[in-house]
This record gives sequence, structure tokens and C-alpha cells, in this order.
Amino acid sequence: MEYRYGAPSTLSDNGFPTLYQPSSRRFDNHGNGSGWDYQIGSQDPSKNDYFSNHAQLLFVPDAITHPGLAVLQTLVMGEGTVSEKPELPWVYYGQGNPIPDLITRLNYVILNGGPLRQATAIANSYGQDTWSANSLITFQSGLVAAFGSNTAPGNAAVKLAPGKVPTAISITPNNEFALVTVWDTNQQKGQVAVLALGTGNTFWGDWSVNYPGLRNLGLFTFIKILGYVDLPGMTQPTEICTATDYTASSDDNDGWLVSADGRDRRYQARDLYLNNEAARLSFASGANQGRYARSGYATIISKAEKKVIFLDLKPLFAQIHNMYFTSRSNFLLTQNTGMLPNQWPFTFDVAPNSAPTVAKVVDMAQAPTAVRNNIIPGRNQAYVATQDGTLHLFGVGGYGTTNGGTPADIREVGSVAVGSNPTSIAYSKNKGTNNDAGTCNIGKELIVCSRGERAIKWVQLNGNTATVTKTLRDTRLKDPVWVQDNDNHGTEVPVVSITDYSGKQLINYRYGTVYFHTNGGNTFPVGGNGQFECGGAYPLQGRPFQVSGSNVP
Repeated sequence: MEYRYGAPSTLSDNGFPTLYQPSSRRFDNHGNGSGWDYQIGSQDPSKNDYFSNHAQLLFVPDAITHPGLAVLQTLVMGEGTVSEKPELPWVYYGQGNPIPDLITRLNYVILNGGPLRQATAIANSYGQDTWSANSLITFQSGLVAAFGSNTAPGNAAVKLAPGKVPTAISITPNNEFALVTVWDTNQQKGQVAVLALGTGNTFWGDWSVNYPGLRNLGLFTFIKILGYVDLPGMTQPTEICTATDYTASSDDNDGWLVSADGRDRRYQARDLYLNNEAARLSFASGANQGRYARSGYATIISKAEKKVIFLDLKPLFAQIHNMYFTSRSNFLLTQNTGMLPNQWPFTFDVAPNSAPTVAKVVDMAQAPTAVRNNIIPGRNQAYVATQDGTLHLFGVGGYGTTNGGTPADIREVGSVAVGSNPTSIAYSKNKGTNNDAGTCNIGKELIVCSRGERAIKWVQLNGNTATVTKTLRDTRLKDPVWVQDNDNHGTEVPVVSITDYSGKQLINYRYGTVYFHTNGGNTFPVGGNGQFECGGAYPLQGRPFQVSGSNVP
């Protein structure tokens, strides 16, 4: 863990503020479980609205028999109240952590060859209000498994080939693919495993048929390993991030599909059965043309080798377009889905031209420690943090478009100081407005965790420049290594969740005004006359290093 995230900060609490923390009251859940603590608003049953976020948390457990995986509720809004304190989800009250039905699922244990141990990485898809029902979690054994919430439990998994140890994972913005960085301990080389993802369960209007590689809502029922891409000169990849030329909720229709005749612009995927030729052709040249990804790129870093590798994902997405949306005969081949190499989606052995290719290898003067891509189409940038405390901005040119790019397009275009030993980068999801129709800050703002400075920093993006706009420090926050911004739904609640490694806790902080978009439109500024307030913490029997979650559907 120290190799991966560097040494803990040596800074003491001297000069650090102790931020305001509001008191908690207990939410009366009307006989449905025990309720939960809330800190904002007053409970009024006539204000019948609700949302919650669940997250999977990875940690190094004190007990070696523990899987190092927990499920927590990181944000709840209900009946005019908001809980900004992480705690056990009320639906699992009394079961403890880990939640038994999420961790001991028999099919996962059988596939893994024994109990789940030593989780290494976690990912959800990201986008402006993009659905991401499941997280994908990798384990040192090579297992890659889906986990979710009580209403969207994961139930799909695969296991990498023997000797391939997963170190990081990224899901493309519309849940089409997962890319997993691998240390191949047998052949002593670094690779990226490419996994096709599918659903086919009509979950909240998702596809009624499994269409692997197409946009979906992330309640995975299908995962297939397509193959492995070698990383030249890189044996130890440590992080990865993906981006595509399209994200569903950033288009001109707020993520909705359109009926085949173009008349109804609020159509769901379940209403577009692609075996109907009119529906299929609407994606080729009709009302849904351009409402799916056609290209993209991945950015991979190696801390030890001081390298960044950029992958061109266009061959992967070109295969999806060619098989689903060109000839009828091609489409019919996609109806034979399965795990055999020649079943859809085809492995790289069968369709070698569909494999991502290496676009460029960049040597860095300092060790890269974290990476994110700009997932808003047209921004075409990657952000690489290095251990000396610099955030490097890279332009990627046409690799983020259907036109494609050239290696010369990929170059560093700017930088900004973000604090020593930056260990993670998060997307800002806050809209910062009481207008529910407003756009969130994904693509405009990043949140960087500086372990060396015991600080969380907000970085405003503006073309080829970036500026740190505010910095969070608190005496309670001892050793931050990972940060995630929370999803919002019906109410704007800007809250980050932070893994405090040596502090053995997940801790939440609010960084802006709460806006109720329902229930009368109340607003609640940050307490204590400051920029931040501490929402509370959840203690763990171990040291947390990653957290990822989403709105519970």
C-alpha cells in the first residue's frame, strides 16, 4: 500500500482547523428498519421524496480472514431531511459489515475458488447524471465481480487467466466496457484486460435483450473477457481511466433515446428492440444516430516506471457499430451471445482488428500517481498527477472523436500544483445551483486528494489552464488517500466521501449549499460560517483505500 500511495503525511494537527460538525437526529422510518441519523432539515412525512447513495468500500482489514469490502450508505435525502453522515445502510441494519448477501454470494465464491479476499480496485461509470447501478471490484485472485445495492444487486463475474493480477479498473462512461490493468506475473509484463459488459433486464427501462458493448444502465448480467492488450515498456501499471466520444446524459436529449419514427423524444431502451429493423436502423441513420459511443481513449500510468500510455479505443467501438448497425446479417450474429471465442462479442483472437491499440507512450520526469480523463465529449483531455504535487494536463486531440487522432495530438498542454503526493482524482458532480436542470461540474472541475498535505483540493478547469479554488483540511482527517463526490438526485447535496487510511474511517464533508429541488425548495448553507462542514465518519476495522458508489435506483 505504501508503494502504491506513498508514505503517510508527517504533518501534525498544528494549524489545521477543526471544522463545524452539525448534531444528528434520528430519522423515524415508520417501522421500516431502524432509520438513520440526519443532520440537515426537519422531518416532515408530508414531504414524500427520497434518494440515497450506496458505496462499496475497499480496505486492508485487521483480520486476514475478512474480505476487505464493506457497503455503506453515504448520503440520504428523505421527508425534508438530509443525512451527510456515512453509516450502515438502513435496509441491512443488524447484519453488520460486510453485508453477508453481497459478499458471500455462492457463485462468486465458486468462480473465485474460495472466499473473496484482498480486493485491489473498484470502479463505477461516470457521467453527467449517468446511471451506474453496479460497481465492478477486482480481487488479487483475478476475480472481477459486480456489486450493487439492495434494489440493484450485482450478479455477474469473470476471472482473469492465471497469473494475471488486476491493479486498477475503469468502466467506460456508458457502461459498455471495463478495462482492467494487469500485472502478468508469469510473463513479467503489463497488460490491459478488455471486458465487454451487458445487461438485458429492463431495469428502469434498460434493454430487454442483452446487447454487450452498447450503452446501458449498469445492472450487469453479462461480463466477457475479450482479450489482453500488451503495454510496451510497462510491466507494472497502477491506474487507468477511460473516456468516449459520447456520454448518454451529455447529449441534446438528456440521455433519452428517441422512437424509431422520431416522434417521441423520451424513449427508453426497452422500447427499442433491435430485432425490429426500424428500431435498429434508427441508430444507423435515423433518430438515434450518434446516441452511442463510436470511439474513445484510455490513459494508463505506471508509478514505478514513470510512464503514461494512451490507448486508442476506436477499434473496439468500431466493431460494435459494424456488428449492430450496418448490415442485417452482421446484426444477426450478435444474437448468439456467449463465452466461446466465436460467440458475440468476439474475442480478439477471432476479431483481432477490434482490439484497442497503443497510441503513444509518454515518459514522465516524476512518478505518476493518479489519472482521470475528461469524460465530457469534445473536451479531449487527460489529467495525470505526479508524486511531486503537479497535475499535468494532456490534450489528446482526435482520439476523443469519431475522426480519430495521431500520436502528435497527445501532448502536455498545462499544469498546476495540487499538493505533494496526490493519490486520487475525482470528478466534481455538484451543480452549485438550485436549478435541477442545470449541468453538473463534471468536465469543469476535479477534486484532488493530496496525501502529503492531508488535504482535498478543488481544481477548476479552463481550457489548457487549471486553478486550485479551495482546499479542505480538518484535524479529524488524518491520512486521506481517496476521494469521491456523491451523486445527487432531486436535491443538490455537495458532499465528498474520503478514505482516511491511517485514521481507519470513511469520512464525509459538505462543501456547498443544499438545494431541495422538491418539497418547497429549501436551502441550507454550510454551517459554521465556512466553506466546509464535517458530516460525520464511519469507523472501520481496517485501513480504507478506495470507495466508489452511486445513487440507489
